[in-house]
Amino acid sequence: VQDIFMTELARHADVVLPAASYAEQDGSFTNIAGEVQRVHKAIEPVGSSRPDWMIAAQIARLLGADAGYRGVITGVVKKIAEAVPAYAAITYPRLAIEGAIQTERPVASPARDALVSGLETAAAQADRNAPLDERQIEMGEGLFHLGTVSMRSRLLLDAFSTGKAKGRPVEEEAALITHKNV
Repeated sequence: VQDIFMTELARHADVVLPAASYAEQDGSFTNIAGEVQRVHKAIEPVGSSRPDWMIAAQIARLLGADAGYRGVITGVVKKIAEAVPAYAAITYPRLAIEGAIQTERPVASPARDALVSGLETAAAQADRNAPLDERQIEMGEGLFHLGTVSMRSRLLLDAFSTGKAKGRPVEEEAALITHKNV
Protein backbone atom coordinates (compact mmCIF):
# COMPACT_ATOMS: atom_id res chain seq x y z
CA VAL A 1 0.00 0.00 0.00
CA GLN A 2 1.22 3.48 -0.85
CA ASP A 3 -0.57 6.15 1.19
CA ILE A 4 -0.05 9.28 3.26
CA PHE A 5 -1.96 7.86 6.27
CA MET A 6 -1.94 4.55 8.12
CA THR A 7 -5.36 3.53 6.83
CA GLU A 8 -7.25 0.33 7.61
CA LEU A 9 -6.01 -1.08 4.32
CA ALA A 10 -2.42 -0.13 5.17
CA ARG A 11 -2.73 -1.93 8.52
CA HIS A 12 -3.35 -5.17 6.60
CA ALA A 13 -0.51 -4.66 4.12
CA ASP A 14 2.79 -6.50 4.23
CA VAL A 15 4.56 -3.41 2.87
CA VAL A 16 3.56 0.23 3.36
CA LEU A 17 5.22 2.85 1.19
CA PRO A 18 4.91 6.24 2.91
CA ALA A 19 3.85 8.83 0.34
CA ALA A 20 4.36 12.56 0.83
CA SER A 21 1.28 14.77 0.94
CA TYR A 22 0.73 17.57 -1.56
CA ALA A 23 2.11 20.04 0.97
CA GLU A 24 5.39 18.10 1.20
CA GLN A 25 6.40 18.16 -2.44
CA ASP A 26 7.11 20.38 -5.39
CA GLY A 27 5.24 19.66 -8.57
CA SER A 28 2.23 20.63 -10.60
CA PHE A 29 -1.42 19.79 -11.00
CA THR A 30 -3.92 20.22 -13.76
CA ASN A 31 -7.22 21.80 -12.77
CA ILE A 32 -10.57 20.94 -14.33
CA ALA A 33 -10.15 23.72 -16.93
CA GLY A 34 -6.94 22.10 -18.21
CA GLU A 35 -4.62 24.68 -16.68
CA VAL A 36 -1.36 23.26 -15.30
CA GLN A 37 -0.30 25.06 -12.13
CA ARG A 38 2.97 24.93 -10.25
CA VAL A 39 2.89 23.77 -6.63
CA HIS A 40 5.62 24.60 -4.13
CA LYS A 41 6.55 22.47 -1.14
CA ALA A 42 5.27 24.08 2.06
CA ILE A 43 6.89 21.71 4.56
CA GLU A 44 9.56 19.04 4.52
CA PRO A 45 8.32 15.45 4.07
CA VAL A 46 7.61 13.69 7.34
CA GLY A 47 9.74 10.66 8.20
CA SER A 48 10.74 8.61 5.17
CA SER A 49 7.81 9.70 2.97
CA ARG A 50 8.46 10.40 -0.72
CA PRO A 51 6.43 11.85 -3.59
CA ASP A 52 4.37 9.21 -5.46
CA TRP A 53 6.38 9.61 -8.66
CA MET A 54 9.63 9.06 -6.79
CA ILE A 55 8.34 5.89 -5.12
CA ALA A 56 7.19 4.53 -8.50
CA ALA A 57 10.55 5.38 -10.10
CA GLN A 58 12.49 3.70 -7.29
CA ILE A 59 10.39 0.53 -7.53
CA ALA A 60 10.84 0.48 -11.31
CA ARG A 61 14.60 0.84 -10.90
CA LEU A 62 14.67 -2.04 -8.38
CA LEU A 63 12.79 -4.16 -10.93
CA GLY A 64 15.29 -3.34 -13.65
CA ALA A 65 13.43 -0.55 -15.46
CA ASP A 66 14.67 3.02 -15.48
CA ALA A 67 12.20 5.84 -15.99
CA GLY A 68 15.12 8.26 -16.18
CA TYR A 69 13.83 10.69 -13.55
CA ARG A 70 16.97 10.65 -11.41
CA GLY A 71 15.03 12.04 -8.44
CA VAL A 72 14.18 15.30 -10.20
CA ILE A 73 10.60 16.46 -10.91
CA THR A 74 11.63 18.10 -14.19
CA GLY A 75 12.09 14.62 -15.69
CA VAL A 76 8.51 13.69 -14.80
CA VAL A 77 7.09 16.81 -16.45
CA LYS A 78 9.24 16.16 -19.53
CA LYS A 79 7.98 12.56 -19.83
CA ILE A 80 4.36 13.74 -19.57
CA ALA A 81 4.97 16.36 -22.28
CA GLU A 82 6.47 13.68 -24.54
CA ALA A 83 3.64 11.19 -23.97
CA VAL A 84 0.57 13.46 -23.90
CA PRO A 85 0.07 15.84 -26.85
CA ALA A 86 -1.98 18.31 -24.78
CA TYR A 87 1.09 18.86 -22.56
CA ALA A 88 3.66 19.19 -25.37
CA ALA A 89 4.29 22.88 -24.63
CA ILE A 90 4.56 22.39 -20.84
CA THR A 91 8.03 22.43 -19.32
CA TYR A 92 8.97 22.69 -15.68
CA PRO A 93 11.22 25.74 -16.25
CA ARG A 94 8.33 27.47 -18.07
CA LEU A 95 5.98 26.60 -15.19
CA ALA A 96 8.51 28.04 -12.76
CA ILE A 97 8.41 31.36 -14.63
CA GLU A 98 4.72 31.57 -15.59
CA GLY A 99 3.19 29.72 -12.64
CA ALA A 100 0.31 28.36 -14.75
CA ILE A 101 -0.02 27.25 -18.39
CA GLN A 102 -3.13 26.26 -20.32
CA THR A 103 -2.84 22.81 -21.91
CA GLU A 104 -3.33 22.51 -25.65
CA ARG A 105 -6.45 20.42 -25.67
CA PRO A 106 -9.67 20.52 -27.63
CA VAL A 107 -12.42 22.57 -26.02
CA ALA A 108 -14.82 19.64 -26.16
CA SER A 109 -13.85 16.04 -26.69
CA PRO A 110 -16.11 13.33 -28.12
CA ALA A 111 -15.99 11.51 -24.77
CA ARG A 112 -17.09 14.67 -22.93
CA ASP A 113 -19.86 15.28 -25.45
CA ALA A 114 -21.12 11.69 -24.98
CA LEU A 115 -21.04 12.09 -21.20
CA VAL A 116 -22.96 15.37 -21.30
CA SER A 117 -25.51 13.89 -23.71
CA GLY A 118 -25.97 10.85 -21.47
CA LEU A 119 -26.44 13.02 -18.38
CA GLU A 120 -28.98 15.20 -20.19
CA THR A 121 -30.93 12.11 -21.27
CA ALA A 122 -30.91 10.66 -17.74
CA ALA A 123 -31.98 14.01 -16.25
CA ALA A 124 -34.88 14.28 -18.71
CA GLN A 125 -36.07 10.80 -17.68
CA ALA A 126 -35.88 11.49 -13.93
CA ASP A 127 -39.18 11.46 -12.04
CA ARG A 128 -39.43 14.99 -10.70
CA ASN A 129 -42.45 14.04 -8.57
CA ALA A 130 -40.64 11.29 -6.65
CA PRO A 131 -40.48 11.97 -2.89
CA LEU A 132 -37.15 13.16 -1.53
CA ASP A 133 -35.22 10.88 0.78
CA GLU A 134 -35.46 12.66 4.14
CA ARG A 135 -33.25 10.26 6.10
CA GLN A 136 -30.42 11.78 8.10
CA ILE A 137 -27.00 11.48 6.47
CA GLU A 138 -24.49 9.95 8.86
CA MET A 139 -21.14 11.57 8.11
CA GLY A 140 -19.27 8.57 9.45
CA GLU A 141 -15.91 7.97 11.00
CA GLY A 142 -13.21 10.33 9.80
CA LEU A 143 -15.68 13.01 8.65
CA PHE A 144 -16.69 15.91 10.82
CA HIS A 145 -18.50 19.20 10.97
CA LEU A 146 -16.97 22.60 11.78
CA GLY A 147 -13.95 21.79 9.67
CA THR A 148 -12.59 23.92 6.85
CA VAL A 149 -14.78 22.41 4.14
CA SER A 150 -18.03 22.11 6.06
CA MET A 151 -17.82 25.71 7.32
CA ARG A 152 -17.50 27.03 3.74
CA SER A 153 -20.08 24.87 2.00
CA ARG A 154 -23.63 26.24 1.96
CA LEU A 155 -24.97 22.77 1.16
CA LEU A 156 -23.18 21.15 4.14
CA LEU A 157 -24.02 24.03 6.50
CA ASP A 158 -27.69 23.70 5.55
CA ALA A 159 -27.60 19.92 5.97
CA PHE A 160 -26.08 20.21 9.46
CA SER A 161 -28.29 23.11 10.61
CA THR A 162 -31.52 21.38 9.50
CA GLY A 163 -30.51 18.04 10.99
CA LYS A 164 -30.23 16.29 7.63
CA ALA A 165 -26.59 15.49 8.42
CA LYS A 166 -24.71 14.97 11.63
CA GLY A 167 -21.07 14.74 12.50
CA ARG A 168 -18.58 15.41 15.27
CA PRO A 169 -16.73 18.65 16.00
CA VAL A 170 -13.11 18.74 14.78
CA GLU A 171 -11.70 18.53 18.33
CA GLU A 172 -13.79 15.45 19.15
CA GLU A 173 -12.78 13.78 15.88
CA ALA A 174 -9.10 14.57 16.54
CA ALA A 175 -9.35 13.08 20.06
CA LEU A 176 -10.91 9.89 18.67
CA ILE A 177 -8.22 9.56 16.00
CA THR A 178 -5.44 10.19 18.52
CA HIS A 179 -6.94 7.66 20.93
CA LYS A 180 -7.16 4.98 18.20
CA ASN A 181 -3.52 5.50 17.16
CA VAL A 182 -2.14 5.13 20.68
